[in-house]
Amino acid sequence: MRTNITSLQEASDRQGNQITELEKSAVFCSDTVVELQANVSKLAETVSNLEAKCEDLESRSRAHRTLRARPRDGEAPRPFVVRLHYFQTRENLLRIASRGGPLIYQEKRISIFPDFTAIIAKKRASFIDVKRILRTIPDVKYVLFHPAQLRITLSDGKRHSFDNPLDATAFVKRLLPQNHLAETED
Repeated sequence: MRTNITSLQEASDRQGNQITELEKSAVFCSDTVVELQANVSKLAETVSNLEAKCEDLESRSRAHRTLRARPRDGEAPRPFVVRLHYFQTRENLLRIASRGGPLIYQEKRISIFPDFTAIIAKKRASFIDVKRILRTIPDVKYVLFHPAQLRITLSDGKRHSFDNPLDATAFVKRLLPQNHLAETED
């Protein structure tokens, strides 16, 4: 019986040692996980900062991409970027350009467009198809807000906003009778 008790005590001691080793390993792994989480947070912040810097550099270089040779007679005029000091001046200029008739200078038409980064321009361009459908619907108004949010105002005054062009298209298709939708897709 004593042998059995001694062997049971030895087994119990071995298991106790194994449990202690497991606890130490768990604490070590826990510390490693905390350290890795801190590193991931730092890396995420670094990536965010780098994306912001990249976007800033891209927006600064857009002005240089517009430089090209002077156009010959009959060719489209070259684009140029105008930086305005005050946001209100920019908004007033864009509002006047969109509401008034065409701007003509020396018998040449001048178009004024806001300057967007490539990312924002792609987001805004993704709404082209749904805007094309909306133009065919009477009594429905829409506005594309910055950076790329489409607001649709129905004839009863209800407003619906969309950040995703697929959601906006699905909404507009639900509004339309089937024969009208077939006409707009042709």
